[in-house]
Amino acid sequence: MIRDTEAAAAHGNRDDTRAGPDKTLYHENNPAAPSRDLRRLGLGTAQFGLDYAIDCRETRPDEPQIAEILAAAAASGMDVLDTAPAYGNAETILGRTLPPTHRFRIVTKTTAFPDDRMTPANADALIDQFHRSLSALRVRSVYGLMIHKVDNLLGAGGGHLFEAMETLRADGVAGKIGASVYSADQIELILDRFPIDLIQLPVSILDQRLIESGHLRVLKQRGVEVHARSAFLKGLIFADPAALPSHFGPVGNTLSELRFRAGEAGLDVATAALTFLLDLDDIDTVLIGVTKTSQLAKVLDGVRESAGARIRSPQSFSVADPAIVNPALWPDFKTVAAQ
Repeated sequence: MIRDTEAAAAHGNRDDTRAGPDKTLYHENNPAAPSRDLRRLGLGTAQFGLDYAIDCRETRPDEPQIAEILAAAAASGMDVLDTAPAYGNAETILGRTLPPTHRFRIVTKTTAFPDDRMTPANADALIDQFHRSLSALRVRSVYGLMIHKVDNLLGAGGGHLFEAMETLRADGVAGKIGASVYSADQIELILDRFPIDLIQLPVSILDQRLIESGHLRVLKQRGVEVHARSAFLKGLIFADPAALPSHFGPVGNTLSELRFRAGEAGLDVATAALTFLLDLDDIDTVLIGVTKTSQLAKVLDGVRESAGARIRSPQSFSVADPAIVNPALWPDFKTVAAQ
């Protein structure tokens, strides 16, 4: 059965403002920052189709469990689902488990092409894959479509891909178009070359690079909708500091202090990490991933009950080492979790 999903949003105004530090990004210094509205939380779905967490003991949920998670998310007011063809069979599972009348705004992504140079043939393949995603999801349109492998867009011939996405947007089947990025340099290159509507980027209480550089503020000023991923750094913030494998040794004291200050504020670690992000007025949606309804309930209850509580001096938890805050540089998940 085919379902309609809301698709569309106008471009915001864009200017040539450059990145630079700005303390007003932090809610504690900015009374006008948005409230901790559960509708600003979005549900990531990689864990529905892949073994995604740092802890290999965390198993993928089955379809009845996924249906329960989706129902609980919808009941809470959460309305963004983030998915991709690369997330195993996540799109197909969503298509089978979402009710016909769901109101989720779905964001999916493009194929990650291995080629060094993009051609019109890659653009055709992007469009073909997108329509397969619509079929798997059982929808006629999606809220957003993002380039999954940003090097495809920024490399030679990347304009072919963006033109294909613009066609899909003009056809009304992709409301917003953009890219999933990893670094400040990528953000600057994209903003210089392409009129994107939507971006997904990594930011967490440990990974504050794009806050400190001012790139979140620049995106806000350009009218780009920002979705933040890696809020829990794939579970690293929950790891026992005393049992960390050697790769994460340098962050052990930071994790211990995070636990202490979260408790000091009357928060658990997950709530402290999420409220830090929800208190940033330049983030539109904070993506989280769960494998159990009980996990989602705990997260939602924590945010609901947090009131005005916040962790003291969150800037002090910023970790500069890319080997810690970039999961692409981590050892294999299963190896890490087994150590």
